[in-house]
Amino acid sequence: MKRLALTLVVILNITLVNIGLAQKATTTKKDSVYIIKTTDDMTDKTYYFISRGLVSIDNVNKQGFRLEAFLKKDESTNKIYMTDLKAKLVNIGSCNEKVTLIFKFEDESKIQLTSWNDFNCEGKAWYELSDSDKESLSTKKIVKIKFQNGRDGYESYTADITNDNDYYVQLFDAINKQKIKEEKSK
Repeated sequence: MKRLALTLVVILNITLVNIGLAQKATTTKKDSVYIIKTTDDMTDKTYYFISRGLVSIDNVNKQGFRLEAFLKKDESTNKIYMTDLKAKLVNIGSCNEKVTLIFKFEDESKIQLTSWNDFNCEGKAWYELSDSDKESLSTKKIVKIKFQNGRDGYESYTADITNDNDYYVQLFDAINKQKIKEEKSK
């Protein structure tokens, strides 16, 4: 039992360090969000993903999250679009289920979403966005993001978003203008 607990602590610390390094390496300059296209040279399958996610870390309480967009290509229009948001949660409960995600904007308006994926202990949460949610995210700056776990005593984490509050404005701009950079498969 002690080995299992120690292993879990080591894994969580490594995850927090990796997220922290990614956050420090991430620039928040204008146009730092774009679409990456990569093709697997063995299968010839093409993948699209975003250049960076939105990351927040509380080093004191060892909690945090990384939000990313899930992208797909519409074969009829040849355009890339966003389908869902995916979140990687760290220490917001030991397992996750029905995780509430709340965005608060500068104008005091809010979006509240509930994860649709199954119960898991990997810190994964997936969210579907409506057209009005996408409109708000594409035009408004974020001031706070809150995650509240629907399990484990409703543990929560709230992050003030100060230096990357236009992340989703940049993301939707990249999608609307199809800002795509091709990278070689590794």
